[in-house]
Amino acid sequence: MPTERRVHFVERLGLMWQLAPNSSEWESGYWWRIGLANAEALKGGRIYFHKSQAEPSYCGGIIIGHRIEQGEKYRDRYVFKFRPSGDCKGVSAGPDNWFRGRKLVL
Repeated sequence: MPTERRVHFVERLGLMWQLAPNSSEWESGYWWRIGLANAEALKGGRIYFHKSQAEPSYCGGIIIGHRIEQGEKYRDRYVFKFRPSGDCKGVSAGPDNWFRGRKLVL
């Protein structure tokens, strides 16, 4: 069975926002060191947000796309668009293969 594409982020700053009132789509950012090929490969995969590497996820969903931020403060960082999913809450990422607050599985 192939491994599900996913990314886990340590997200303590609350950098998540709903795209429009009553929308089912959200964005989260501003992530760096992902790379365009990885960001594109994650489309259709899962995104998970954790308060720390050791804690289970508190939020997450299905990745539906990404964009590269153009604003001055976070220029060239990746922002992921996702649809929240209840089954992405309470998921452990495990202790291995974290790098600077993220764990990427492709």
